[in-house]
Amino acid sequence: MDTDLPETEHDFSVDVIVTPTQVIYCEARRRPAGIVWSHLSSEKIRAVPALSRLFARR
Repeated sequence: MDTDLPETEHDFSVDVIVTPTQVIYCEARRRPAGIVWSHLSSEKIRAVPALSRLFARR
């Protein structure tokens, strides 16, 4: 199957895919600019200590 996967702004692409028989270097690399806070619920932020600390500093 050769179809695109759905993506949102918080997704990122990989640089390299390694299988038992191949090493595939990916060209279209994409990284988010930072945490997309609007995609996180307050429950998720409270449940992850690192997110809680970062959220408090913004």
